Amino acid sequence: MQRKEEKSQKSLYTVYPDRPRVEDEDSFFKIIVSSEDSHLPQEMNLTLIHLNTCILEETIHIASHTHSYVHTIVLEELPVSHNGIGLGIELSSSSYSCSTAIDIGTGPIRYGFVSDFSSEDKERHDEKVEYLLKNHITHVQFYDWAYRPHQASPEQENISIYEDSMGKVIDLSVIKDLIEKLHMVGIKALAYGAVYAALKEYLDAYPEQALYDIDGNTFNLIETFFIMNLACKGWRDNIIKQYTYAVDTLNFDGIHMDTYGYPKSGWGYQDTSLHSLEEDFVSFINEWATCGNENIFNNVGGWPASTTSQAEQAACYIEVWDPHTRYHHLKELIYTVLPKGKPVILAAYLLPFKQRDIDKNKDSTYPVNAALLLIATVSSLGATSLLIGESGVVLTQPYYSDYTMLSVRERDILQSYYDFQVRYRELLYDSEATDITESHAMGENREIGIHAGTYPVSHDGRQATLWAIVKRHTRRISIQLINLIDQHDDEWNADKLDCVITPQVRITIPQYSKTMRAYTSAPEVNGGRAVELETRYGHGVRGPSIIVEVPSVGIWRTFWCDVS
Repeated sequence: MQRKEEKSQKSLYTVYPDRPRVEDEDSFFKIIVSSEDSHLPQEMNLTLIHLNTCILEETIHIASHTHSYVHTIVLEELPVSHNGIGLGIELSSSSYSCSTAIDIGTGPIRYGFVSDFSSEDKERHDEKVEYLLKNHITHVQFYDWAYRPHQASPEQENISIYEDSMGKVIDLSVIKDLIEKLHMVGIKALAYGAVYAALKEYLDAYPEQALYDIDGNTFNLIETFFIMNLACKGWRDNIIKQYTYAVDTLNFDGIHMDTYGYPKSGWGYQDTSLHSLEEDFVSFINEWATCGNENIFNNVGGWPASTTSQAEQAACYIEVWDPHTRYHHLKELIYTVLPKGKPVILAAYLLPFKQRDIDKNKDSTYPVNAALLLIATVSSLGATSLLIGESGVVLTQPYYSDYTMLSVRERDILQSYYDFQVRYRELLYDSEATDITESHAMGENREIGIHAGTYPVSHDGRQATLWAIVKRHTRRISIQLINLIDQHDDEWNADKLDCVITPQVRITIPQYSKTMRAYTSAPEVNGGRAVELETRYGHGVRGPSIIVEVPSVGIWRTFWCDVS
């Protein structure tokens, strides 16, 4: 029997886990249930769901006149998976329901950021941690916290409040407090640190440590940050010293190692031959990794990700820039490094949010549509994105302190997509899955049929199409459907129109076994819960097949078929 789908409704209650991820050795975790405007019901039903299977049901009893409640969930007889598992967590009362998710086992890095460290910001730390937990952030970048790019702390030991290079006020006690709070809930804290940037004062004192062009001129960013020579022992020793201070003194877990994308080669002081920074980056990453490998290096524009992805670091991180402007460019960036075996993170900043504020068009849904399509795209391709942080803001450009606030509605809908990303981890982040879209579902030699009525289906995220991403897993076929039918362009960093056309999709899959069962789910429907679809047997593209009708496809819908 096919279960009826219903559009998710806003709940009076919220629920989120007490940590971003459960480690393999843990046997329990906790959820926090709260309500700002009313008391919690005295009785709520808890359901724990793995993909399409309910693995736990119980009734929670809550004391009367309570606004917040913490409940412990004991994990028993969980499904076994080589890639970890995702779980949906649903709570319901007689009137309302709410949901969240959690995953178990080492897996993708979900990256967030913080950048406000003044004395007044300490009051918002609990709010920040709660927001990061609700969105399942595993690692947080502390952006622009240091005194200077070449000197992490002021020379005077008793100074704890200072201004950074851009005039932002920093209180070290605030940084230490937030790191401690993140550690208490299992979130890693990474200190931002450019690998080769120094101010003019340092350059003037140590010109032999700088990098030069063929005419003997230094390189710089906005005439403020000068590029030093990472191959020079003096500079390398200095920056290692700053990183060590961050980890040993402030208790950061690692470093976000930033680069600017240019230059890609240069001359050392009085050198006679050009050398590439690519080799310097790899040797430096590996040298610093001896102090711990919870580090992330920025491959600006995708360079040199193919090389650095093999170095000793926690993930392969790519900051996306022109000419990678279209959805298929994101696919190319991700698929270039995904086979290296590390989690892949894209930093793809969304200018539409900033433009919305400039235009004072606060009710526009186009920026959040762009964010939802970005999350759907990156997740469906097996990566994650750095997009949100603080207590509800979004990145629109590379200077993180100039972020844009999200509305309450935008925070809620983005959270539903991050819940979905975690809940269906096995479909999205299976390292043994193979993308078979072009070989099996497109063109003359296809075996899998995907039909959206009169609307075209694409394999590369073209505008005015339904984008299908088909993967073969060990015991299932999964298909991610991303709806671009209403869009007039395929640029990811642009306003995106509302999803009005929501086609029903017919999928035919060769009958790989006698018994095949099909399921579907969507972030905005049933709180992300999967429903089983009715299957019938008939003649497909290449012979005996199962035929399934998938309900209306909004922005993002996932489909999978288990092959027994």
